[in-house]
Amino acid sequence: MAQLLARTVLCCALSCSLALGAVPAAAQSAEDVAAARTLAADGAKLFNSGDYAGAIDRFTRAESLYHAPPHVLYLARANAKLGKLVVAREHYLKLSKETLAANAPKAFVDAQKSANEELKAIEPKIGSLEIVLKGVPAGAKVDVSVDGTPVSAALVGVHRPIDPGTHKVEVKGDKLAGEASVTVAEGGKESIEVEVKAVAGAEPVKPDVPPPPPPPAPPPESSGGTTKILGYTALGIGVVGVAAGTIFLLSSSSKRSDANALCPNDQCPESKRSEVEKLDSDASTARTLSFVGFGVGVVGIGAGVALLVMSGGKSEPAKTATGLTVRPWATWNGVGLSGSF
Repeated sequence: MAQLLARTVLCCALSCSLALGAVPAAAQSAEDVAAARTLAADGAKLFNSGDYAGAIDRFTRAESLYHAPPHVLYLARANAKLGKLVVAREHYLKLSKETLAANAPKAFVDAQKSANEELKAIEPKIGSLEIVLKGVPAGAKVDVSVDGTPVSAALVGVHRPIDPGTHKVEVKGDKLAGEASVTVAEGGKESIEVEVKAVAGAEPVKPDVPPPPPPPAPPPESSGGTTKILGYTALGIGVVGVAAGTIFLLSSSSKRSDANALCPNDQCPESKRSEVEKLDSDASTARTLSFVGFGVGVVGIGAGVALLVMSGGKSEPAKTATGLTVRPWATWNGVGLSGSF
């Protein structure tokens, strides 16, 4: 009977705290306030029944809709019942530091007073743990967690508050792993060293090394290379000129022989005169073109040899597109080409 009365009083106190609280902000609707009141009443029932996780859920929802000190007080109490003393202390501290209005409801004032008293009872029970990592290569990055909850890198190597009990510390990284367990007594101060090792079958993690500097840029091509290219070009033109001159010279000689064949003993029949004159004309034209070709060839070969000498490099035999290998030569009384197929 006494337990039932206590539950009823608790529910009524929470309901009254909402009803008598300060006027809600304009953004809070009457529906939100009513819902918060219902959630708080459900949370109180769950707390008294021993379902502390359920109570935390309901009071958290109620507080998100409407702030009331009794919500925060029971969040602290429910976490303390579950052994989560660090979280409970934060709720107690939040409530104890809150500035209440001069006309705050009595339920709000009583909740703050209870928070101050209960905070003193749990603070000595909170433990302290220092996590020390061993074997982590320089520059390697690892993640640390306690009971599956990530731990900030800023808290590694220093003492941090922790709930009493047995805890599992895990370290994970790129091809690295390590774990250890530690038991912290109420109010105890412990330090644990976690050996970090390379994962079996994996290569050890190497620290980040900056990439090597790029190779130096090659020196600019000397002008000799360009001169050599021009020399070979001139030689090519010279070869073409000599070849053309040779072809026209042979053509001129052939036409001249044909004309002579039509006029034996320098006697040309009248019927063959026009044909002979045409052959003579064609022979003369071919001979002129032959002289032009040989002239271009001699100039091209001379220029090519001169440019190759100026380039300062050893002139290599030049190959034409037809596979002819050409070697320039020069002496005191002339220049020329020699080659092979």
